[in-house]
Amino acid sequence: MDPTFGHLYFDATRDTGCGGLKYDGRWKPLCESIIKHYKLGPKDSVLDVGCAKGFFLQDYLLVHPEAKVRGVDVSAYAIEHAAEHMKPFLSVASAEKLPFPDHSFDLVTAMNSIHFLTPEQALTAVKEIVRVGKGKAFIQVDSFTSEVERERMFAWAPIIKTFHTPEQWKDLFKRAGYTGDYYWTLVKPTSAQPAKT
Repeated sequence: MDPTFGHLYFDATRDTGCGGLKYDGRWKPLCESIIKHYKLGPKDSVLDVGCAKGFFLQDYLLVHPEAKVRGVDVSAYAIEHAAEHMKPFLSVASAEKLPFPDHSFDLVTAMNSIHFLTPEQALTAVKEIVRVGKGKAFIQVDSFTSEVERERMFAWAPIIKTFHTPEQWKDLFKRAGYTGDYYWTLVKPTSAQPAKT
C-alpha cells in the first residue's frame, strides 16, 4: 500500500531506514513483561498495528502459543518478508481503517508506527485502536522536548509526519478517547524515556 516502506526502508542501509530488519528474538522479554503487566491469558487476543515483519507477534507466540494474534502494516513488502509461519496472522491494512469489528482484541499495540502518519491520520488511527480494543492498549511514538531534540528526531527519521511534544501527543490521545498506556522515544544521547505505565 505504501511504497515508502519497502526494501530501502526495511532491508537496505541505515541511512535509508532500519538498516536491515532481521529476526533475532529480542522481543521475547518484552512480551513476557507485557503479558504480566496486562494480565493476559494464554488464549487472549493481541493486535499489533504497524507490525512490520511481525517479530513482536512471533515472539509473543513463543510465550503464549495459543494466543489469537493479528498484525497489520501498510507495507506489503514487510508482510511478504515475514516468516512463513507468521504470514497467516499478518495483513496489509491502514491504521486509519482497521479491518476488525469493535472490541475484538484484549490488547492493542502500536509501537513506532503512529508518528509516520499526519496528525489528522494519527488521530483517526488512535480512534481505531480504541474502537477495536477492549481497553488495554500500548502506544509508543517518537517525541521531543526541545528544538535540538526535534532536529535530531527529524535527522533520525525524516519520513515521520507527526512531530509532537509529549503534551501534544497527550492532547491527541485525549481527543481520540484513548486511555491506554504510552511511551515516548526521545532522540537524545540517552535512551527512550518512559511516559506512562
